[in-house]
Amino acid sequence: MANIIRTGGASTELIGNAKPEDVAEGKTFYSNDEDTKLVGTLPMRINGGTGENIALWDGKFYVRKISEGIYKHDDGNINSPEVSVPSNLLGNATPEFVLEGQTFTSKNGVNVQGTLNILSKLGFTNVPSGNWVIKKGTLTAAAANSNPNIIPLEVYAGFSQLAGTEYHEVKYGNTVLNSGREYSGGYARCFCGTDLIKQQVTASGCHTWNVVTWLEKI
Repeated sequence: MANIIRTGGASTELIGNAKPEDVAEGKTFYSNDEDTKLVGTLPMRINGGTGENIALWDGKFYVRKISEGIYKHDDGNINSPEVSVPSNLLGNATPEFVLEGQTFTSKNGVNVQGTLNILSKLGFTNVPSGNWVIKKGTLTAAAANSNPNIIPLEVYAGFSQLAGTEYHEVKYGNTVLNSGREYSGGYARCFCGTDLIKQQVTASGCHTWNVVTWLEKI
């Protein structure tokens, strides 16, 4: 705004350098000419402004290229002043496409809980609560049976290498996965089914039997 220097009695000199775009809109002032009243044009953003885009940096979201102006609290709006961005800049995710137990923010909400249960989508029943991952490898049946956080999905069983008939049976709980008589040995990969209740893997007539695919709780 204008600076006034008084010299020589009543004489004044205006030496301000403010321009209309530096002063709130509608407010009048004199800058460096006492005969010229100016009107400010800098917008008052009592109801907030808008930003063009957002950026994530150092754990914070930044709204960039916000509307120019003076941001002032409005007593009639406890949330003022505000700056908005188009909601589609945050993406379009919805709960059914985000894993259960995880949260997300998109144009459909802030810090929303996901509802997607992949195991249910794959047709499994009695899906336990919690977060599970599917793992592959070699896990002894004894280790799988003793760990409450492991549910077998697939079993590999090798039959005894004996001459003549040898009856074998691989069971998951009360369900027989594979059974029969072998003359010269063999193997079977047995899928345990879609019921994810924790059950025991047992076998008879087999010289090796391991869990090769399983669910593990994380």
